[in-house]
Amino acid sequence: MFFPKNTCKITRLTQERDLFGKSKGVEKSWEAKCSVVRLLDGVGKSTVRADSSGSRGFAEEETLVGRLLLLPQADVQNEDIIEVVGRRMRVACVFPRFDVMGKLDHLQVDCVAWASKLTATSTR
Repeated sequence: MFFPKNTCKITRLTQERDLFGKSKGVEKSWEAKCSVVRLLDGVGKSTVRADSSGSRGFAEEETLVGRLLLLPQADVQNEDIIEVVGRRMRVACVFPRFDVMGKLDHLQVDCVAWASKLTATSTR
């Protein structure tokens, strides 16, 4: 049996895209109970080619990897935005997890860093 103790905010972005393939706005936001399994925040080496950058390939970018467990009623999907413990992440994968009797117990949600000028605080 799964009993989540943390609260997270889930934001679903609209399917409408701009010229660059980014979502144009927020469809809806809601809160859900979750448990944090992993929340790794760090700085990693960028994939910039050394011969094409002025810094000769010493660029760094902030990375964030998270794994959360949510109740099946959370209605989370790929590409949703989840904010937990002050960190904002994009849902990369959602995996259903079952108990030993074969009943859906919880959802494992793997997340990656999300940075956008679009604010995830407005709702419809």
